[in-house]
Amino acid sequence: MEYINQYDYPHIPYPHPEGVYAEGEATVARCGCGLCSIWMVVRMLTDQKPSLEDVVQMSVDSGANISHGTQMRILAPYVSEKYGLHCTLSTDPKVMRSYLEAGNPVIICAAGDTKEGVGLFSHVSHFIVGLSMEDETVCVLDPAYTPGKFDDPAREGKVRTDKAPFLYVSYEDLVKDSLRNGRIAFSILSRK
Repeated sequence: MEYINQYDYPHIPYPHPEGVYAEGEATVARCGCGLCSIWMVVRMLTDQKPSLEDVVQMSVDSGANISHGTQMRILAPYVSEKYGLHCTLSTDPKVMRSYLEAGNPVIICAAGDTKEGVGLFSHVSHFIVGLSMEDETVCVLDPAYTPGKFDDPAREGKVRTDKAPFLYVSYEDLVKDSLRNGRIAFSILSRK
Protein backbone atom coordinates (compact mmCIF):
# COMPACT_ATOMS: atom_id res chain seq x y z
CA MET A 1 0.00 0.00 0.00
CA GLU A 2 1.33 3.40 -0.97
CA TYR A 3 1.46 5.86 1.92
CA ILE A 4 0.58 9.50 1.30
CA ASN A 5 1.21 12.25 3.84
CA GLN A 6 -0.85 15.42 3.53
CA TYR A 7 2.02 17.56 4.88
CA ASP A 8 3.92 16.90 1.65
CA TYR A 9 1.37 19.05 -0.22
CA PRO A 10 1.33 22.60 1.20
CA HIS A 11 1.54 23.90 -2.37
CA ILE A 12 -1.74 22.30 -3.52
CA PRO A 13 -4.81 24.44 -2.81
CA TYR A 14 -7.94 22.74 -1.51
CA PRO A 15 -10.78 25.18 -2.25
CA HIS A 16 -13.47 25.67 0.37
CA PRO A 17 -16.43 28.05 0.47
CA GLU A 18 -15.60 31.66 1.18
CA GLY A 19 -15.19 32.38 4.87
CA VAL A 20 -14.19 28.88 5.94
CA TYR A 21 -10.46 29.65 5.71
CA ALA A 22 -8.47 32.84 5.33
CA GLU A 23 -7.00 33.49 1.89
CA GLY A 24 -4.34 30.90 1.01
CA GLU A 25 -4.85 28.73 4.12
CA ALA A 26 -6.96 26.02 2.50
CA THR A 27 -4.33 23.56 1.28
CA VAL A 28 -4.05 19.81 1.24
CA ALA A 29 -1.43 20.07 4.01
CA ARG A 30 -3.85 21.97 6.24
CA CYS A 31 -7.17 20.23 5.60
CA GLY A 32 -6.60 17.31 3.22
CA CYS A 33 -6.61 14.23 5.47
CA GLY A 34 -9.82 13.00 3.83
CA LEU A 35 -8.43 13.59 0.36
CA CYS A 36 -5.23 11.71 1.13
CA SER A 37 -7.14 8.87 2.80
CA ILE A 38 -9.42 8.30 -0.16
CA TRP A 39 -6.48 8.74 -2.56
CA MET A 40 -4.59 5.93 -0.81
CA VAL A 41 -7.64 3.65 -0.89
CA VAL A 42 -8.40 4.23 -4.59
CA ARG A 43 -4.78 3.55 -5.49
CA MET A 44 -4.89 0.37 -3.38
CA LEU A 45 -8.15 -1.01 -4.79
CA THR A 46 -7.89 -0.08 -8.46
CA ASP A 47 -5.31 0.06 -11.21
CA GLN A 48 -6.18 3.76 -11.54
CA LYS A 49 -3.63 6.31 -10.38
CA PRO A 50 -5.49 9.61 -10.10
CA SER A 51 -3.41 12.62 -9.16
CA LEU A 52 -4.01 14.46 -5.92
CA GLU A 53 -5.29 17.36 -8.01
CA ASP A 54 -7.87 14.94 -9.48
CA VAL A 55 -9.02 14.02 -5.97
CA VAL A 56 -9.23 17.70 -4.98
CA GLN A 57 -11.39 18.31 -8.05
CA MET A 58 -13.65 15.34 -7.20
CA SER A 59 -14.22 16.80 -3.75
CA VAL A 60 -15.10 20.19 -5.26
CA ASP A 61 -17.30 18.64 -7.97
CA SER A 62 -19.20 16.51 -5.45
CA GLY A 63 -19.60 19.35 -2.95
CA ALA A 64 -17.68 17.43 -0.27
CA ASN A 65 -15.50 20.46 0.51
CA ILE A 66 -18.26 22.24 2.45
CA SER A 67 -16.68 22.38 5.89
CA HIS A 68 -13.18 22.75 7.31
CA GLY A 69 -12.08 19.51 5.65
CA THR A 70 -13.96 16.90 3.65
CA GLN A 71 -17.44 15.44 4.05
CA MET A 72 -16.55 11.79 3.47
CA ARG A 73 -20.22 10.76 3.42
CA ILE A 74 -20.42 12.81 0.20
CA LEU A 75 -16.99 12.11 -1.32
CA ALA A 76 -16.78 8.34 -0.74
CA PRO A 77 -19.93 7.45 -2.74
CA TYR A 78 -18.91 9.88 -5.50
CA VAL A 79 -15.42 8.38 -5.80
CA SER A 80 -16.81 4.83 -5.57
CA GLU A 81 -19.12 5.47 -8.50
CA LYS A 82 -16.31 7.02 -10.55
CA TYR A 83 -13.92 4.08 -9.99
CA GLY A 84 -16.41 1.21 -10.01
CA LEU A 85 -16.08 0.44 -6.29
CA HIS A 86 -18.67 -0.50 -3.73
CA CYS A 87 -19.22 2.02 -0.92
CA THR A 88 -20.57 1.28 2.54
CA LEU A 89 -21.19 4.14 4.96
CA SER A 90 -21.70 2.92 8.50
CA THR A 91 -21.77 3.98 12.12
CA ASP A 92 -21.53 0.42 13.42
CA PRO A 93 -18.13 -0.66 14.80
CA LYS A 94 -19.04 -4.28 14.01
CA VAL A 95 -19.25 -3.41 10.32
CA MET A 96 -15.83 -1.77 10.49
CA ARG A 97 -14.47 -4.83 12.25
CA SER A 98 -15.81 -7.26 9.64
CA TYR A 99 -14.24 -5.32 6.79
CA LEU A 100 -10.89 -4.93 8.56
CA GLU A 101 -10.75 -8.62 9.46
CA ALA A 102 -11.31 -9.39 5.77
CA GLY A 103 -8.43 -7.06 4.83
CA ASN A 104 -10.58 -4.33 3.29
CA PRO A 105 -9.55 -0.70 3.88
CA VAL A 106 -11.81 1.49 6.01
CA ILE A 107 -11.68 5.27 6.14
CA ILE A 108 -12.26 6.15 9.79
CA CYS A 109 -13.24 9.52 11.22
CA ALA A 110 -11.24 10.03 14.41
CA ALA A 111 -12.96 12.42 16.80
CA GLY A 112 -10.23 14.78 17.91
CA ASP A 113 -10.18 16.48 21.31
CA THR A 114 -13.37 16.53 23.34
CA LYS A 115 -14.23 17.29 26.94
CA GLU A 116 -13.34 13.64 27.63
CA GLY A 117 -9.73 14.19 26.59
CA VAL A 118 -7.14 14.42 23.85
CA GLY A 119 -7.82 12.81 20.49
CA LEU A 120 -5.67 9.79 19.75
CA PHE A 121 -4.88 10.73 16.13
CA SER A 122 -5.58 14.47 16.08
CA HIS A 123 -6.76 17.40 18.12
CA VAL A 124 -9.53 17.97 15.56
CA SER A 125 -11.72 15.63 13.55
CA HIS A 126 -9.40 13.64 11.29
CA PHE A 127 -9.57 10.87 8.68
CA ILE A 128 -7.27 7.86 8.83
CA VAL A 129 -7.22 4.58 6.90
CA GLY A 130 -7.64 1.25 8.68
CA LEU A 131 -5.95 -1.43 6.58
CA SER A 132 -6.42 -4.70 8.42
CA MET A 133 -7.00 -6.24 11.81
CA GLU A 134 -5.34 -9.13 13.56
CA ASP A 135 -5.45 -10.18 17.23
CA GLU A 136 -7.49 -7.09 18.23
CA THR A 137 -4.88 -4.79 16.65
CA VAL A 138 -5.64 -2.55 13.67
CA CYS A 139 -3.01 -1.49 11.16
CA VAL A 140 -3.60 2.17 10.31
CA LEU A 141 -2.19 4.75 7.91
CA ASP A 142 -2.44 8.30 9.26
CA PRO A 143 -2.10 10.89 6.48
CA ALA A 144 -0.86 13.39 9.10
CA TYR A 145 1.74 11.16 10.75
CA THR A 146 4.91 12.84 11.99
CA PRO A 147 7.60 11.34 14.21
CA GLY A 148 6.83 12.15 17.84
CA LYS A 149 3.10 12.65 17.23
CA PHE A 150 2.20 9.91 19.70
CA ASP A 151 4.68 10.96 22.40
CA ASP A 152 2.08 13.25 24.00
CA PRO A 153 1.37 11.88 27.53
CA ALA A 154 -2.32 11.42 26.65
CA ARG A 155 -1.38 9.32 23.59
CA GLU A 156 1.80 7.64 24.79
CA GLY A 157 1.83 3.88 24.45
CA LYS A 158 -1.50 3.69 22.57
CA VAL A 159 -0.14 3.67 19.02
CA ARG A 160 2.83 1.57 17.94
CA THR A 161 5.03 3.42 15.48
CA ASP A 162 7.96 1.02 15.08
CA LYS A 163 6.90 0.22 11.48
CA ALA A 164 5.81 3.74 10.55
CA PRO A 165 4.07 4.81 8.43
CA PHE A 166 2.19 1.62 9.26
CA LEU A 167 0.82 2.29 12.74
CA TYR A 168 -0.78 -0.21 15.10
CA VAL A 169 -3.56 0.56 17.58
CA SER A 170 -5.93 -1.64 19.55
CA TYR A 171 -9.38 -2.03 18.08
CA GLU A 172 -10.84 -0.92 21.41
CA ASP A 173 -8.82 2.33 21.50
CA LEU A 174 -9.64 3.04 17.86
CA VAL A 175 -13.38 2.65 18.45
CA LYS A 176 -13.24 4.69 21.67
CA ASP A 177 -11.40 7.49 19.88
CA SER A 178 -13.97 7.58 17.09
CA LEU A 179 -16.92 7.48 19.50
CA ARG A 180 -15.74 10.33 21.72
CA ASN A 181 -17.61 13.00 19.77
CA GLY A 182 -20.88 11.10 20.13
CA ARG A 183 -20.80 9.78 16.59
CA ILE A 184 -18.76 7.29 14.72
CA ALA A 185 -18.34 7.23 10.97
CA PHE A 186 -16.75 4.69 8.68
CA SER A 187 -16.53 4.95 4.91
CA ILE A 188 -15.66 1.63 3.37
CA LEU A 189 -14.68 1.26 -0.26
CA SER A 190 -14.26 -2.22 -1.64
CA ARG A 191 -14.12 -3.97 -4.97
CA LYS A 192 -17.50 -4.89 -6.45
